[in-house]
Amino acid sequence: MAQGDDGGGLKPTLAVFATLALVWGGGAARLSGVPAAGQDNVRDVVLRLVQPNIEQSKKWRRDLRIGNLKELIAMSKTATAGIRRIQEQIASIDHVCSGHLQERMRVCGKSSCRCAKDPAARHGPYFIWSRRENGRLVQTNLTPKQATRFKRAIADWKRVQALLKRWEQKSALAIREDFDLNG
Repeated sequence: MAQGDDGGGLKPTLAVFATLALVWGGGAARLSGVPAAGQDNVRDVVLRLVQPNIEQSKKWRRDLRIGNLKELIAMSKTATAGIRRIQEQIASIDHVCSGHLQERMRVCGKSSCRCAKDPAARHGPYFIWSRRENGRLVQTNLTPKQATRFKRAIADWKRVQALLKRWEQKSALAIREDFDLNG
């Protein structure tokens, strides 16, 4: 190599690195006022970035900017707010039990008893909780006080099932919005 010959690539390489350093430094200076990840400055604010499917030619037009912004806000609120409400409703439920609650009036079987001749004189009410355990039907007799609690727990079970179905639908909607899988 002759004196003064830098091998043909040193100056361009240094120029590229110098440019990258300047760009990085400028970006770092611009972001210096932004809190680091995990440092929340605003309480109860959820940030969700949404990339709508807006044509590039329309995305930055001044006359469409407000409409695009409203669309973004609506998209960010719809699914996640609905999911949050569903989670709160599920969290408010204490007990859940599957199955059915039956209230029965019974005939004792004694021929001398009034219940043998008069259906209105049958014994009871007797409460029976029926459900499936390991594929088998199981029935349990309950006191009236237990029946009241099981009635609510069974109703809450049905409510949780309906809420989970809605949660699933809203989750799918949110994921489609996030990844624009609608089309």
